[in-house]
Amino acid sequence: MKYDIICPGCNQAYHETTDSYDPNRPPNPTMCRLKEPYLSWGWEDLPRDDGAGAGSLECPGCGCLYAEPGEKMTVRAQKEAFVDKLLKQDPVDMADSYTGVEPLKPEQVQVNGEYVCPKCGKPESAFKSRSGFVNHKRLCKG
Repeated sequence: MKYDIICPGCNQAYHETTDSYDPNRPPNPTMCRLKEPYLSWGWEDLPRDDGAGAGSLECPGCGCLYAEPGEKMTVRAQKEAFVDKLLKQDPVDMADSYTGVEPLKPEQVQVNGEYVCPKCGKPESAFKSRSGFVNHKRLCKG
């Protein structure tokens, strides 16, 4: 079954899992494939390198990493496949059919026209990249 890979920064699904996806192994680019229509639009897919780690799994939309080194990717079953499987399964077995928690859409807070962390108020300009700001918002404890 293919799964959408959910970006923890923007909550979008630009990639899906391949047949080599194993939720019990550390993620690498061979486990992911860029979805249509993005491929036909000329977007660049992830490099096909078994040795590349989670650090190369970056969202093309916001630049956030799909998984920090040592963490698992957040995935969700594609709707049609999930519904088909749901209809065929015993409800007791359904607990194992969802492999990740889908993150909530992060808050977009602006102060004087600049995005800031909704928990601590640190401005986006304080970070070297958009990815750094997005990761900070995800991990910030206030």
